[in-house]
Amino acid sequence: MLKKEMLNPNLLQIGHKLRVVNMNQQSDTADLLGGPVHNSTTQHKPLDHKLILLPLREAFEDLFSQTYSRKQNLTFLGHVQTCFRGKRWHDLLKLMDHVCKSALTKELQEKSNAYDGCSTLDQCAVPGVEA
Repeated sequence: MLKKEMLNPNLLQIGHKLRVVNMNQQSDTADLLGGPVHNSTTQHKPLDHKLILLPLREAFEDLFSQTYSRKQNLTFLGHVQTCFRGKRWHDLLKLMDHVCKSALTKELQEKSNAYDGCSTLDQCAVPGVEA
């Protein structure tokens, strides 16, 4: 079994903090994941989707800003924030999915256009690759 003292220096090198969780034979996976928990007093601990989706939304907005103009898409980004704040998870994920598909289509189209007019491989330059 790995001890905390062995893991801590390695986690610090990659910028992660170690959180100690005391477990025993009766511990449930929901204790770690934050899912519904029914203990001897029948308390229910609901899963907080906000905690799970916050890092996803932040990463999405960061990538979105690298791909599209943030200024020109303030209305869309406002919709993302509204869905997040209103806990409209399905709508939030649909918005993110739509943008991801659009970005992928845009990227594939740009690559396709780069190869248009090439009759042989020697005439075609691969974008971002030096000959």
